[in-house]
Amino acid sequence: MINQLLSSIEFCNDYNYKPPFSPSEKYPEYPFDDYSRTPNLVYKAIRNHFVNLQLDKKNFGSKNWNPFDEFDLVNKLIVIKPNWVIDRHPLGENIWSVITHPSIIRVILDYIFVATKGNCEVIIGDSPLQQTDFNKIIELSKINDLISYFHKKGLNIKIEDFRLKKAICDDKNNIIKTISLSNNSNKAIAINLFSKSLHSAIDYSYKKYRVPGYDKREVRKHHKPGYHEYLISNTVIKSDFFINLPKMKIHRRAGVTLSMKNLIGINCAKDWLPHHRRGAKSKSSDEYKKSYLFQSLSVYFNELALMNKNTIIRKILIFISRIFNKIHKGIRTILKQEYYSEGSWYGNDTIWRTCLDINKILFYSDKKGNLKNKKFKRNYLTIIDGIIGGEKEAPLTPSSINSSITIAAFNPAVADFVATKVMGIDPNKLQIVRNSFIKDALPIFDKCPDEIIVRSSKKNYNVNASSLKIIKKFEAPLGWKGHMEIQKDNRC
Repeated sequence: MINQLLSSIEFCNDYNYKPPFSPSEKYPEYPFDDYSRTPNLVYKAIRNHFVNLQLDKKNFGSKNWNPFDEFDLVNKLIVIKPNWVIDRHPLGENIWSVITHPSIIRVILDYIFVATKGNCEVIIGDSPLQQTDFNKIIELSKINDLISYFHKKGLNIKIEDFRLKKAICDDKNNIIKTISLSNNSNKAIAINLFSKSLHSAIDYSYKKYRVPGYDKREVRKHHKPGYHEYLISNTVIKSDFFINLPKMKIHRRAGVTLSMKNLIGINCAKDWLPHHRRGAKSKSSDEYKKSYLFQSLSVYFNELALMNKNTIIRKILIFISRIFNKIHKGIRTILKQEYYSEGSWYGNDTIWRTCLDINKILFYSDKKGNLKNKKFKRNYLTIIDGIIGGEKEAPLTPSSINSSITIAAFNPAVADFVATKVMGIDPNKLQIVRNSFIKDALPIFDKCPDEIIVRSSKKNYNVNASSLKIIKKFEAPLGWKGHMEIQKDNRC
């Protein structure tokens, strides 16, 4: 019996870096005969999560232990969703502070095999940034080594890029053109939340919706009063078991990117996703705190560039935009002005709505994309990879932080509440976490945070979630400093 109130914390100092990332210890239920000669603490940590979550409790310790048995996976579609947002760290730092490590995926695949003996369909997929080289991510993650390994065992795994289009950039990362990635008209399905969308509360400002790096006209087609649709991967919608493997990172717009924010990656078109609303902070805008002339001019010309298909004109407009941005940068440096851009600050009141809307779609849509009034019977598990996390100006340019933390739960709100607490972040100060407990027409979690139970192989962490103390304090980005931290620094 799945207990939605349960969460799990386990610790691991580092990853296992040698594919296929086999366990280094002999476990009675392990179905294969190969072992890693180097310690694989990741395997032990993830396995402990299944114990803490009380999966197949009666058989634990025997060769018959089958933690995924409760999900009835034989002949079912299983989707694994890592964080594969980008193929490199833009500052040349540790890539594993940005994307999910494959050694975690290996453990999941082992227990899928234990449950199905290969009689299932497994798809690992994501929808990264439009300019991301998906093949490079696969190469970095050694996923093909895992696919080859399991193919020999009888478990066939597919990799899917959920994007419909990919951007081609010049050497300065300016988008030159976009190309189609699929001719499959069934790859994605449009799902409309209508008035049940969290954006319905701010319908009056729909004309100001913006998505950084995209033509502003596109998002308006899909979000207007009483009409809020998202283009979701059909693979995800048809899944029977969705396994979410997010990174533990700070996020410049949402505050954090954990389980709920990771679902941005089940969308096939990012230009359908409102990220902020154009202009200085007001009832209808949340792009930045104060309006500055040269910043506004820079944004204006950049938006013109994104709407123009002529490459030469686009480059001219981008050049003008950058000139105004440099002037603004000089002025704010001299006058020591606060600087926020593209909704990257604590006043962003848009992105959390988008993230929670997508979570609602996953939980309440049936396999045909029809929205139900009750949660659809799609099993869900999230395991947050914080072994090497990302702090400061994350999610794309994070500073690496060795937190050694992994967190698991059957509900994203539960996992993210626990994660923020141990990161030194007040969940009540983040709208993406606080509002995930709202009991509206489509609640993500219908209990109170005070009811969440934490379990761990370390006795000190077997507590109520509200009693959790800081384990590793993550530093906030500039736009959130002083607005997200737990004030009383109680550390374990």
